[in-house]
Amino acid sequence: MKPAAEQFAPALEQTAIELPRIPVLQNVGAQAATNVDELRQALTAQLYESVQWTKTLQYLQDEGIEYIVECGPGNVLTNLAKRLPNIQKALPLDSQSRLEDALNTVLAAEGKSA
Repeated sequence: MKPAAEQFAPALEQTAIELPRIPVLQNVGAQAATNVDELRQALTAQLYESVQWTKTLQYLQDEGIEYIVECGPGNVLTNLAKRLPNIQKALPLDSQSRLEDALNTVLAAEGKSA
């Protein structure tokens, strides 16, 4: 995948990117990018570097995160996240109904409704 990353990086440099309004963790470094250059580097590196899932989970735990949402098919990462002591709920989003369930779960925990 390194050759693909070498082709991807210049294209990404030409793409207008803004930092997300909420932190988005990069699995290659187990942290959120703090500037656009870091974000570009992480997006490129994720094509060929190892995923730092254990470190990512530790970061989430250290930050006091209580809810984890896994986007995409499957629920392997959700099941791993459930092992963390402070995670109240790990929610897979692999269908429209699960998305709605996750939204309702989080809103209910916050005392709100959809």
